[in-house]
Amino acid sequence: MAVIYKQREVKPVAFRWGNKKYFIDKVNLVHTRYEGAVKCYFYSISTKNGGEYQLKYNNDSMKWTLDQLYLE
Repeated sequence: MAVIYKQREVKPVAFRWGNKKYFIDKVNLVHTRYEGAVKCYFYSISTKNGGEYQLKYNNDSMKWTLDQLYLE
């Protein structure tokens, strides 16, 4: 996962899934949700090759995961 941290802004720029690297073209939506006591951030993103995904950031463990992928 490649992320730019700038002041209070977190901007994911790329992620790896399997052996392929995906470059993020646009962050479409960011929302938060508590999973128990842990606050998680969800980033709905579009990649440069046209795919749409949702990335999850766990604020407690500081880990990123691919949460969802959207198929047409």
